[in-house]
Amino acid sequence: MNLEPLESGLTPEAALARWPRDRPLAALWSGGGASRARWTILAEPVSGASLSVERGRNGLETMFRDVRFPTTANEAAASLADPLLPPFRGGWIGCISYEFGRDLEPSVVPPGTPSKPNSRQWPGAHFVRTDDAVAYDHHRQRWWSIGRGRAILRECERSEPSGVRSFRVGTVRSATGHDRFCRTVERALEYIRAGDVYQVTLSHRLSGNFSGPARMLFGALMEGSQPWFGGYIEQQPTAADCQRRVILSMSPELFLEFDSKTRTVLTRPMKGTRPAGGSADELRAAPKDNAELAMIVDLMRNDLGRVCRFGSIHVEQPRVIEHHGLSGATTGVLQAVAEVRGTLREGLMLADLLHATLPGGSGGIDGSGTRPCSAERERGVIPEARRSSYPMGRRPGRGGIDGSPRLGVS
Repeated sequence: MNLEPLESGLTPEAALARWPRDRPLAALWSGGGASRARWTILAEPVSGASLSVERGRNGLETMFRDVRFPTTANEAAASLADPLLPPFRGGWIGCISYEFGRDLEPSVVPPGTPSKPNSRQWPGAHFVRTDDAVAYDHHRQRWWSIGRGRAILRECERSEPSGVRSFRVGTVRSATGHDRFCRTVERALEYIRAGDVYQVTLSHRLSGNFSGPARMLFGALMEGSQPWFGGYIEQQPTAADCQRRVILSMSPELFLEFDSKTRTVLTRPMKGTRPAGGSADELRAAPKDNAELAMIVDLMRNDLGRVCRFGSIHVEQPRVIEHHGLSGATTGVLQAVAEVRGTLREGLMLADLLHATLPGGSGGIDGSGTRPCSAERERGVIPEARRSSYPMGRRPGRGGIDGSPRLGVS
């Protein structure tokens, strides 16, 4: 894959605003305020080169059957980028639905669960191939060209920005409604009092009408939140499905990161949030937030233990308070974060890692502190608790889907 530095006065926001309307777009966006938020990627998906599966372990193995991790030290060293170079050099950008994980753990699926992973008809997992991209290093304020990225950025420089074109978000409403949601909370409390679960994380869908360019909305969200793991994916219409769909994600949370040289797996679960203007000391001392994060850490230790070498699981950071949002600003959030690492066993692949860890741990905790099977069953009979958000993934590789995958959580 051709990789070269670029000179350009465009910022990532300006490049996004000038991205040609007739070029499809997939983006991975980092705010640039921390070492893990250094790179922003704007990529053009290859026409017709996408992978989608509906559900289940077979679908996961089919999608990632060509994904392999380096098996020798020399191969691993060759696959790694210099830390000053973009970590993404072409590959796959995509998403895996939260509900897709339920199919990987049959015990969590209650009778009567709909066959579709989500009612919006997104596939359970969807990835697009991107050979041509530009990468922006926020720390060094430098662009890099990947494949034909130079030609794309030069086209952006010649293009006019979106100008006065605007977007509109209508009134956002809950399909569940206040009274029904309160009844659902009471039902969840009954499960907790009965000892079936320690915790239930309830969610409900908020829907509203949107008009205007989705890319402009994405740019506004990125500018306002500066997320560490922002993502944007367009699913183009097909002969079988004429609807155009777009996912916009802004997340501070790293779900999984794999180092192909050391076979180290990292997860950074988050529990406990305060406004950025609040007290970090208060959050650090809060008993409830401490307990929540401790349970999630225990769950992720168990999940990684399914596929990691015995004795390799370590909690490297039990709890640290981070600021997420504009650097130095009082906007954004304070977030309690932990770090758990393990070493993937030899012979195991990406499908094995995902099968062991999906769905993500934020869905609920059962009475044993292991997989959220009991809690997931309860979520299944509490429809309002079902989610259809998507982790955003990046699959760096050189001509294939090898390399070091990274997934955020949205």
